[in-house]
Amino acid sequence: MSGHKKKAGEPLLYINQPNIKKPVIDMQSTYQSPQQPMKETKHEVDEKLDKTKQPQEQVKMKPEPLQEQIKEKAEEKEQSIFGMRRVKGFREMNIPEKLQYLSRFSSDQPLYYCDFLMHSEEIYRGAVYQLENDEVIIQTMNNEKIKKKVADIRFIRIVQK
Repeated sequence: MSGHKKKAGEPLLYINQPNIKKPVIDMQSTYQSPQQPMKETKHEVDEKLDKTKQPQEQVKMKPEPLQEQIKEKAEEKEQSIFGMRRVKGFREMNIPEKLQYLSRFSSDQPLYYCDFLMHSEEIYRGAVYQLENDEVIIQTMNNEKIKKKVADIRFIRIVQK
């Protein structure tokens, strides 16, 4: 009796099930940070901390007029209502700020199509493809890429596609 072992047999009813691999999902595939250079390095910050720890001479400051102090506090309150700053509207921005705003979108987001009015009275309809120091590459509606200087742009208006 010890020689009889039951082996698992094949199933009696076959159900065709495809071999599908479970998809791998990346939670964040791209990241874009502001293109502003860092103001201070860690080394510079450490040096400043060391200097502040050393005894310093006290410098007498002129008292500011009361009106200036009130004005500064009002500006601070306006900026930090509920811990948030007011963001400029697109119409309030100047041309470089608008281009910076339009170039910050990731590749996952749809492009904002705009009308770009040049000083030479040319109008281009497209999206900001890439922003370099003083030049912008505009991708037109028919996927043509045009390189223009930022100084040549007179007006930018967002339009619906």
